[in-house]
Parts: sequence; structure tokens; C-alpha cells
Amino acid sequence: LKNVIIAAPGADGVHCYGNNLVENVVWEDVGEDALTVKGEGWVTVSGGSASFAFDKVFQLNKPCTFTLQNFTVKTFGKVIRQVGGSKFKCTIYIDNCIFTGDNSESVARTDSKVTHLYYRNMTASGVKTLWRFPSLSQIHTY
Repeated sequence: LKNVIIAAPGADGVHCYGNNLVENVVWEDVGEDALTVKGEGWVTVSGGSASFAFDKVFQLNKPCTFTLQNFTVKTFGKVIRQVGGSKFKCTIYIDNCIFTGDNSESVARTDSKVTHLYYRNMTASGVKTLWRFPSLSQIHTY
């Protein structure tokens, strides 16, 4: 998916199965989720933005490598959420992103003890806590 503007209402967003590259997509008003990973593989979201995600922007429902780069999010609950109660492994990369919350819960959240997140060149404001992970040892700079 490339060079698309998804206007309000964003509904249930984009669903990804397997390997996906999402480039320069703008979600003007996120509905349920901007994007949901529904199948194992890798998903790279490069460029673009999302606004008004009152819950989550990206939902990870299957094991994956999820990369978010050169992306901006304004007004959100969580930027990335691995489905609640899951124990499978995701590897998350955040690179060159700006997150502007409004008393938002977190940038990323998981209940899985085997998921790891790697970040660099990230700016976050208006967020209660950056990470809600079982252990901060799962969070790394790279």
C-alpha cells in the first residue's frame, strides 16, 4: 500500500497478512486501528502519519517483525499494542518517529515476555509512560 490518504472515519483500518510494505500512508482520523497485523511475517510502515487514534494505532495480533520508520502520530492512546494476554514473540523497531500524545497511555504495550522493542531517533511527548512491557529489559536502543 503506497501514497494513500485514509480519511475519516478510518473504520477498522488496514489488515496485513504475511509480508507487507506500507509507504507514505496518512490516516487522518484513525477508527478502530490504523493497521492490524493479522498474519505472521514482517510489516514495515515507512513514512506517513496517523491522527486521532483514541485507543491504538497499530495492533499486532500475530507473531511478526514490525518496523515503524519516519512516521508521525498525533493524539493516541497507544501507538503499538500487541493483543492483550498474548504470549507470542514480536520484534518491534521504531526509527525516526515523532509521537505527540494528549495524556496518552504509552508508545508501546505488550503482555508477552518474549517480545522485544528496539528504538532510535524517537521523540515522544504527552505520554504517561513510554513502554508498558513485563520487563524494561525487553526495551533496547540500537
